[in-house]
Amino acid sequence: MEKHTNFFYVHGTGGRSPKTGLTLNLIRANLSQYFGPKAQLHDAPWGDHWGARLNANGASIPGQRPAPDDPEHDAEGEAAWSILYADPATEIRLLAERPGEGSFVSPGEFGRQCLAKLDSLNPPAEFEGILTRRGLSTYWLAAVESVRQSRSPVRELIMHANRDPAAMSVPISRLLLALTLSTAAAAGHPSVAAATRRTLIDLLVEPLGGPPLGGIGDFLLQPCVGLASALMRRNRFSLSNAAAPFAADILLYQSRGVGLRQFLAEAIVNAGAPVVILAHSLGGIACVDLLIERDLRENVVALVTVGSQAPLFFELNALQSLHFGQKLPLWFPPHWINFFDPSDFLSYIGVPVFGDAVKDIEINSGEPFPTSHSAYWDCDALWERLKVELAWI
Repeated sequence: MEKHTNFFYVHGTGGRSPKTGLTLNLIRANLSQYFGPKAQLHDAPWGDHWGARLNANGASIPGQRPAPDDPEHDAEGEAAWSILYADPATEIRLLAERPGEGSFVSPGEFGRQCLAKLDSLNPPAEFEGILTRRGLSTYWLAAVESVRQSRSPVRELIMHANRDPAAMSVPISRLLLALTLSTAAAAGHPSVAAATRRTLIDLLVEPLGGPPLGGIGDFLLQPCVGLASALMRRNRFSLSNAAAPFAADILLYQSRGVGLRQFLAEAIVNAGAPVVILAHSLGGIACVDLLIERDLRENVVALVTVGSQAPLFFELNALQSLHFGQKLPLWFPPHWINFFDPSDFLSYIGVPVFGDAVKDIEINSGEPFPTSHSAYWDCDALWERLKVELAWI
């Protein structure tokens, strides 16, 4: 009679019924295709019992009750600034795609006027004072200098937009401030409040060409982001409830992971031997911890981690079972395969921190993050490589 191999699936963050069942069906189909009838799939759906949940039905979440309108709050502005922080030139680029006509001046004259004002920009003392008090002056000077460089792509965008300086004063102000604040944030500086940001913009508008007719205009980005931002704030409970199983699963595991590991250990032993563990995301962390803490050599012959943060936790010295720099115990499975996808920002490589105890294998699902984090099980390349790596079973 042909010997069976027990594959044991351990889901990751956010795994809840019935979603885990859908993943099991996909894994079962691929095991049958690549390993044949000898592959038996088991699992331990821990999320429903050991995972995080909003135990007071979201009582801690702001906005559950109607609140008076806040004239200082600008939901659309929040969303637009999130875009500008990621790419400060976004608004200028959109303007360049719809250049101004400028029919009554020579071609490019408006663009040259805008650049001249930018190159001679001398903000008022109040502006300098606000930056100095917040330790942002150095970042401001670097941002202005980067745009003044002759090879700066922003200069070409401003020229191509070819709009009156009064129409460009606000977008250029936002460009410079977004460059300043995003660079400062990357260096660890706390951000400024929206009110401070608005004051800084107001102080830059006049020297850059003055306010546009009708006052300072809306973001060109707002038609795209306004509705989304408003919906997110109105539905914060739904978003928090959906997000809790992901981030909070990790927090809960770090504080109370012993019970989950005991649950997994019992389920793995009950599955029989030999066992190949297929562990995704947080499931990989839990299984690495478990196999360090307990000698399961009689049952577990291989560990396969997929999209796992275990290497990162070890490097951060945040792994529950092993301090950074220590060696894995002798009973740890001799075959540890770690699949990662460069587009999955929740996947990490193990060799640099665990050495030759693990084999890292790159998989490219072609999916963007975050869908790349769950696309592994549908990648033929993963199963083909796994069949080779486990040919000895």
